[in-house]
Amino acid sequence: MTARPRSFSALILAIIILSLAAIAQDKPTDTLPAVLLNELHVKRVKVGRIVRAKTTSRVVLKNGRVLETGTRLIGRVTIVSPKKDGTPSQLGLLFDRVQVEKNEEIPIAAALVAVGPPEARKGISTIAGNTGMNSWGRLENDGGTFSGNQPKGGPGATPDSPEALQPGVCSLDDINLGKMAASGSGTVLESSKTQVYLDYGTRLLFRIQ
Repeated sequence: MTARPRSFSALILAIIILSLAAIAQDKPTDTLPAVLLNELHVKRVKVGRIVRAKTTSRVVLKNGRVLETGTRLIGRVTIVSPKKDGTPSQLGLLFDRVQVEKNEEIPIAAALVAVGPPEARKGISTIAGNTGMNSWGRLENDGGTFSGNQPKGGPGATPDSPEALQPGVCSLDDINLGKMAASGSGTVLESSKTQVYLDYGTRLLFRIQ
């Protein structure tokens, strides 16, 4: 006599859990995870080269637009400066378009605020530096430039931990995030030790204005 009520209660509980999950999934956000669809080496690319990335989860933006998993982001290389004669290597990237249909693109203000190694290579990549800082700065009013602390990694951050891909963090070997912006030259990755290089599948995190 009690089997049916218990089964019914379990069914109701499952429905509630699924409903809450759907609501959480559709909660508006200003962050957008993606992976790079190009291989970029500062000595092999030129300013103006088109670069692409694809989203890795379904995201509802604050303006209500839904970007499904696999949505293409389109950008370009804005700065190319190989390391030489004591000057650091720099690579600037700005993503400013989203491909919503096969032949339709819409503008988007997206600042690249975090970079991590490709998923398959996380286990063999260098551990992100431990600076003990968690603040990644704030969005200024001068066209979307980020300022403030830009930590290499949070306390105990490793490529396999959630802290490894947080705003302000670049967990690639010897590469730092310089200026982070959604306009102008976009975000600049720089290194005083090596040539800036981003592999296919490099994980990216954007903040949408």
